[in-house]
Amino acid sequence: PSIQIKGDAYTVLCIRKDWLDKLKLPEPKTIADIEATAKAFVDNKMGGDKTVGLTGPNKSELSSDKGNRAHGFDAIFSSFHSFPRNWIKDKDGNVTYGSITPETKEALGQLRDWYAKGLIDKEFFLRENPNELFLSGQNGLFFGPWWMGWGDLTQSFEKNPDAQWKAYAAPTDKDGKLLTHLQPVSLDYL
Repeated sequence: PSIQIKGDAYTVLCIRKDWLDKLKLPEPKTIADIEATAKAFVDNKMGGDKTVGLTGPNKSELSSDKGNRAHGFDAIFSSFHSFPRNWIKDKDGNVTYGSITPETKEALGQLRDWYAKGLIDKEFFLRENPNELFLSGQNGLFFGPWWMGWGDLTQSFEKNPDAQWKAYAAPTDKDGKLLTHLQPVSLDYL
């Protein structure tokens, strides 16, 4: 079995800290903060005329059953107490499928709103590799597992030596708590 460590369940928000500093923006903590940051990055064309605020998962990542997906929206859903594709207990203690809860509908509404405002990559579902946006210096926000900093993100410094990426534990829920979901212990076997 290919074992998944519990740390893989946690998603971080990676942000171009140099862009935050240049625009004198606070470090985001909430959904509203993330929206304001993405809007400022896009409005100020921090990555050029084709600046993208927040990346999204491509088709293969979106349909994956493997825990948190790079560029996924897991953290957004969690901040709404929504856990799609997971069996959870509802407020009455009944087991329900997380994809059909009112909280999931609310989180989807937030994502729809951001997409309509141009804060999420308009081509995220069609994009072969979402990493191309931070590699080209076009975007300043993405969600991913903790290990993203050891992957393709390191290549962004070769193309953009002034880039400063920082990981944040965000967004929190309305009470300031950070939530996540667990993922299966193992999904792959050889």
